[in-house]
Amino acid sequence: MAARRPDLRTELTRWINALDAFLARYIDDPITRAAATAAIDGLFLRCLCVDRPPDTDEILAILHRLT
Repeated sequence: MAARRPDLRTELTRWINALDAFLARYIDDPITRAAATAAIDGLFLRCLCVDRPPDTDEILAILHRLT
């Protein structure tokens, strides 16, 4: 939505920064953190758009693969 509504970009930036700060406790490498952030964003989108969202085990497997 932020692509079409510039007023939401501040909130998007806030989300990205908060997620990066949270992940920094677990992932030292900023590139790996960026990959994890992108994966989490994609998983949120998938949860909203598909008939069968990923379950906890699937999400954990995806995130473990990145670290």
